Amino acid sequence: MRVFSKPCFAIVLVAGLLLQAMAPISLLHAQDVRTHGIAKDKDGKPTITMTVESTFSQIPLHGVAPVRVTVDDRSGVARKWRLAFESTSDDDRVLSRFEMESKKGTSTTVELLVPVATRFNTSSYSYDQDLQYTIKADKIPSETETFSEAFPADWPSILMSREVGVRNAGPLDSQVEASSSSAESFAATSELMSLPSSWRGYCGIDVVILTDSEWLRLQAEAPAVSQALLEWNRLG
Repeated sequence: MRVFSKPCFAIVLVAGLLLQAMAPISLLHAQDVRTHGIAKDKDGKPTITMTVESTFSQIPLHGVAPVRVTVDDRSGVARKWRLAFESTSDDDRVLSRFEMESKKGTSTTVELLVPVATRFNTSSYSYDQDLQYTIKADKIPSETETFSEAFPADWPSILMSREVGVRNAGPLDSQVEASSSSAESFAATSELMSLPSSWRGYCGIDVVILTDSEWLRLQAEAPAVSQALLEWNRLG
């Protein structure tokens, strides 16, 4: 088991996962994916489809939210897209803007690191965070959607791979719910090969948990991701 974390959490998480090593398969929260049929032909079939996916199953508490945007454009026209994000918490608001280009007749994917609002009020048991985005392009009607999360104030921000979560999420969530914490789940999850390739993508995370085989796979197939995890870990 590979545990990348701030030192104060490492031993606790390793012990907890070893206790659950033989647990039955658990149900996981799916990655949050929003699909937009932005333009349609005369028969009502989409000619431009955009998907906006939160890479982690939960938006981080602070730092950045890794977001993957894919445009499948069959309209025959190249376009420049503008994406505006607004992150709000109980006492903070952060605005950010990005641009991407899609080529006609192709599928284009970009990975964004979207700044999220920071919680300054530490007196409450939990707080809400919304990440709203608006899609715009010339001669295309704009569309707006929102990712929403409710966070406990007394639980670290933990991320584990889907493989780890399949075996462990259910029992670990039950233990968290039975504790005095206001948290409802032990950790967010992410598909292994979707993890950010920049250390900045993990700056809102306290702990990342992978299996040894997943770590070896990242080193072989996605060295930029394994390097990003090492850099994040070493930067503290």
